[in-house]
Amino acid sequence: MIKPKRSNLTKLQLNNIEIPIVQNAKYLGDNFNSKGNNENLICDRVKVGRGALAEILALTEHVLFPSSKLLMASYLLLYKSVFIPKLLFNCQTWTKISVEDVTNLSKCVNTTLKRFMNVPTSTPNCSLYLELCILPVKYEIFYRKLMFLKKILHKDIDNIVFQLYMIQKKTDEVNWYKEIMEIRSVTNIDLSDKEIYDLTKNQWKTIVNNNVRRTAFDELMKEKCLKSKLSNLNYCFNNWNCKPYFNEFSCLQSRMIFRIRTFMLPIRSNFASSKTVFVCKLCKTENETQQHLFQCKYFKKPIAMMSFFDESIDNNDVDKIINRVSVTQRL
Repeated sequence: MIKPKRSNLTKLQLNNIEIPIVQNAKYLGDNFNSKGNNENLICDRVKVGRGALAEILALTEHVLFPSSKLLMASYLLLYKSVFIPKLLFNCQTWTKISVEDVTNLSKCVNTTLKRFMNVPTSTPNCSLYLELCILPVKYEIFYRKLMFLKKILHKDIDNIVFQLYMIQKKTDEVNWYKEIMEIRSVTNIDLSDKEIYDLTKNQWKTIVNNNVRRTAFDELMKEKCLKSKLSNLNYCFNNWNCKPYFNEFSCLQSRMIFRIRTFMLPIRSNFASSKTVFVCKLCKTENETQQHLFQCKYFKKPIAMMSFFDESIDNNDVDKIINRVSVTQRL
């Protein structure tokens, strides 16, 4: 006769009533499971992120029309004040976040930014972060964890959070302390807990902001170098800010400028193999390329495409390109 295996889980009772064992439970906004990983937590946050995206799109949809003056800066404001806080709520306390977890969160962020920009899913992700001056989700988490570290160090010695932090420093297992030390190493923050404690909140915030942004920028630039479509774009960390055209042009115009700069205009050659040749449907004499669309003889006046890359962009040229794209799409 086969004896049933004994459960290693300790049975808990409250008022002589056994507390049932559940597979997952929500506590202070975070979803925990019996597996000991963050699968349920991340899945829940992705759903919340999708809901936040739907809210933002519903909020802006009724004001987005051809003559609308809505700026992309409005989307960025909602992204930072609504989407990110909901997606990463309480992330400063998360631990054992796997590469897969970060990937799932990143996919949600990438989808959101591409919906804002109204660009195809094949758009290089790094171009969104570099043009909009936004931190990838991994570095958003780094920033929040480092700021939380400062709070922990300033808590009273008797505070349970501070005591847990000190206990974790003495253990070898994977925990929040080990992860924050790795983050400090990755972001080149070579300061002891005592040195961090002695800094003012603003001093620490400046150090964290600069180091996290620098690390994120370097990683994004490495990814950019692998994308041939982005070869015309140049960035410098000291001048890494949201591109001016997002604040100077309407939302519809900004989207078109972004597509031009990333070679994502809806032209067949932009999405086909480099060996594939398409004849222009307008002049029917030259190959259809993004460069040709700016110079096509079908239209009266050529447009200088490189002005969109040196950022000397003319408002009339943007409207002309919008018109040209709509003409080609109708054919």
